[in-house]
Amino acid sequence: MFLCPVCGYNQLQHPPVEGTICPSCYTEFGYDDSRRSYAELRAEWIANGSQWEGINVMPPPFGWNPVEQLKNLQPTIGSVGFIQIGGQHVSSTQVRLLGQTIRLVANDMLDWNQSQFNAA
Repeated sequence: MFLCPVCGYNQLQHPPVEGTICPSCYTEFGYDDSRRSYAELRAEWIANGSQWEGINVMPPPFGWNPVEQLKNLQPTIGSVGFIQIGGQHVSSTQVRLLGQTIRLVANDMLDWNQSQFNAA
């Protein structure tokens, strides 16, 4: 199995190279990542609610949790308040991913390298 460098899904059947599509974030490697960085694609996926994007291809794994999945990318989690991602309340509000810091704030705003995206 292979790891998606965008969302942390660790059950890819093929390496994340040209033609592989992650069923979790629906990144098409060799296309989406040719125009944007993994960090930008991740920020977009999180800002859009961290939903299982490939529902038309396969259902999410039993008990799937996008916050837990992001931990596969070697984050350091801090806890400050509660937020909602993918319909689930979580208390982890700071995530360090691949050298980038994402701060998920209680008011559902995403602070990504001092830029803000509305996560609602």
